[in-house]
Amino acid sequence: RAGGDGDADLFRSLFLGELSISSRDRKAQLEHSDKLFNKGPLNSLRCTADFSTTANAREERFFLPLGATWVLNVLSSTITSEEAHSEDGGITNATGIVAGALSILVQLEASCPLQVNAGTKLYHLCNVCLFPEEILRDDSIAASLSSLFKRYDSNDSTVVRDFIKECFHHSRLSRAKKSTDEESSGTDPSLAAEKLLLDDEMRALDDFVGDLCESFIEYGGQYLICARFMRVFLRRDFPIKITKSVTEKLQPILNLLSIEDETRDSLQLSLGQSMKGGLPSMDSSSRDSSALLDVFAAALKKVNKLTRTDYFYLLAISFLSRNLASSFQRCECGLEAMKKRLSGVTSATFFDVVHTSKQLLCDKKGTKESMIGCVVERCLDDSTDLQRQDKDTQQLWQWNPSNESAVWKRALGHLDASETD
Repeated sequence: RAGGDGDADLFRSLFLGELSISSRDRKAQLEHSDKLFNKGPLNSLRCTADFSTTANAREERFFLPLGATWVLNVLSSTITSEEAHSEDGGITNATGIVAGALSILVQLEASCPLQVNAGTKLYHLCNVCLFPEEILRDDSIAASLSSLFKRYDSNDSTVVRDFIKECFHHSRLSRAKKSTDEESSGTDPSLAAEKLLLDDEMRALDDFVGDLCESFIEYGGQYLICARFMRVFLRRDFPIKITKSVTEKLQPILNLLSIEDETRDSLQLSLGQSMKGGLPSMDSSSRDSSALLDVFAAALKKVNKLTRTDYFYLLAISFLSRNLASSFQRCECGLEAMKKRLSGVTSATFFDVVHTSKQLLCDKKGTKESMIGCVVERCLDDSTDLQRQDKDTQQLWQWNPSNESAVWKRALGHLDASETD
């Protein structure tokens, strides 16, 4: 049952419309299905490729026959601005259909989950954030999205890979590549072809993320579920290019990635999904790339609205303090790179990075969880803010070009003290 009676009727009408006798192709689908139910001959299972009566058959998208992602395809469909604001209640109907699809998904997941990987489900669910604001603000839709997001969300790296694959297959780039492949002949699979596919996947993902950022800036930033979806693209298994793209596009409103009244456990879990590990010397995790560290350092230099309790600030401090502590233990060239990287951040930010690094070096566990705990505990405590220290301390930690060398030397001495404690 899809939500309320109205939503159920709209959802049924959507699929019944696929069987309209005004379309010869859809009528063929109906006749084929009738044979299935009445034990007629089964020559084949019809699919879009069977239809050749219309010139644009390859471009037309059919919901039927139902595939594994049948209800998910409703969520990743498109409603144009003209359709949404048409006089025949376009936006009302669209809201009912989306609410119905989400309601069915919630019920299916509770009793008989779709046999589809979590990354694919998460991708289609994410598409709801591209619908008009009138749909996103619906309370039942918001509740269903939140419930399903918690179910599909996972630390498993395959989720991200499956997300990217589905994004590509759903994109026009995928259809264009299929068309090109069909026109070419005698081409054997090769590493070059695989490389091309990966490039196409990146292009499709970049386009999709760009659309999401635009909708987030325009209206999505006020909805908590949209913030959760945007955080997904800052996770460790997404390409650095995507992390950089999201960070730069959302630069003026990175504070909106924070979620009001979020529990500490939920916050630390979200931060942990972006981190590779704790101190590499303790847990043998790999270090973060220079390109990724540059992304976070650059954002902290440009963004003025972030507070110490904001999600993105906590994430940036986690990355930078982890790298500073690791470089202090193992790599002088890494320290020099960190000095250049941190040049230009505020004195208060520099103070947080250095003192959090010291906490990490003093910690005997060195795990990712303990590291994130240190970051959250420090930044959520107002008393540790540089602005709350006495005037002498504030003066000693003024991080600016005129006394950068002296403050950097002081910072290294501070870290060295932690090593001898």
